Amino acid sequence: MFLTETASECLLESTSRDRHSKRINRGEIVFRAGACGTAWLILQGAARLDHGAQGGSEGWASLAVAGDIIGAGVLLRQDYTHTATALTSCVIRPWLPGETKESKEALLQALVRAEHRVSEAVLLRSGTAQQRIHRFLALLGDMPLELPTLQDTADMTGLTKETVSRTVSAMAQTGLIGLTGKQRAQFVVSIA
Repeated sequence: MFLTETASECLLESTSRDRHSKRINRGEIVFRAGACGTAWLILQGAARLDHGAQGGSEGWASLAVAGDIIGAGVLLRQDYTHTATALTSCVIRPWLPGETKESKEALLQALVRAEHRVSEAVLLRSGTAQQRIHRFLALLGDMPLELPTLQDTADMTGLTKETVSRTVSAMAQTGLIGLTGKQRAQFVVSIA
């Protein structure tokens, strides 16, 4: 098995409390770096992973979407290595690898998805503002999609909040994306 003795005890404790799926609202912390817990499978939605940089400030490290496993580092160590925050409302459930052939296949698929996600994340920082935001929204999943905050979108795409705001508005006006809802709770209903 992958687990160290201390991590195994921590995982057993956390999964005994959290056997079922959970809904996490946009902006809520899923887990914090340095905490003890379990790995999670994202069933719906998307999360950002941040790492602590020197000097105590956090920085964006990665993105996880439906089908991805987050916090898998606890399978090797006791603590989470990143802080995970919901970019959109998420549904997650605990994920523990078993000894079955299906579990091993699921782990391999998760590793392939994680590798693919790294290349997608790199693309989020290249091209025009419109191209970056279009890729980011398309990556987040099925419609309707809760629009991430301007700051989260800026962090993921390497743009400023102001540029994100102007670009999203322009994309909506030209029909490249369809938006519904009020300013603080907007949903993307289509992406051309």
